[in-house]
Amino acid sequence: DLRRAATVMLRLAVAIAKTFELEAEDWKDVNRACGNAIRAVPACYRLQRELPGALNDARALRHLPVPTYDGTEDLNPWKSEVGRELFEKAHNIEWETIEALTANDSKPVSCFSGTFEVFDVVHLDSFVCVHLKAISAGESPGGFPTKNVQEGDPLVWEVDLSFGSMLDKGYVIEADWYQLESQVCFMSSLTAVAPSWAP
Repeated sequence: DLRRAATVMLRLAVAIAKTFELEAEDWKDVNRACGNAIRAVPACYRLQRELPGALNDARALRHLPVPTYDGTEDLNPWKSEVGRELFEKAHNIEWETIEALTANDSKPVSCFSGTFEVFDVVHLDSFVCVHLKAISAGESPGGFPTKNVQEGDPLVWEVDLSFGSMLDKGYVIEADWYQLESQVCFMSSLTAVAPSWAP
């Protein structure tokens, strides 16, 4: 259990602080670090399991050559009523909401892969807008022109409301991305998500 691991970390920090007779000011740093870990570790674990999420999955299913056939039936929710029902059940969201959020989408204009750090999370009515900056570039996933990503380049990413409370400044996300004409990006696959202090 991740919360138990964070609690053990706090107990270890307290034991170290007592052993080395740390001053009260040092305790504040220890407490802050442990508090951040207790919040960040479970959030990153859940994000690792649940991203890219409904909005990003819907965009990928609309624009990328994702296999969606089950035998002879196409289960792509953009093409099939059965696919829409399965998507709604899997993501716990109404398909009409996805259609509304993606109504003004264009086809992707570029793609890239890389590691990015979250520097702002903006909560809107229907989705969360996450602002990231590039740490490093990876190998492009292909299918569209490759965007040349440099360290410090910004990225704007829209995600489901349910992820808004979990994402925080300083989280590092490694993934494959596609950029729409609007400059908004969607994630096609996640490699890793972690707090910036994690190795």
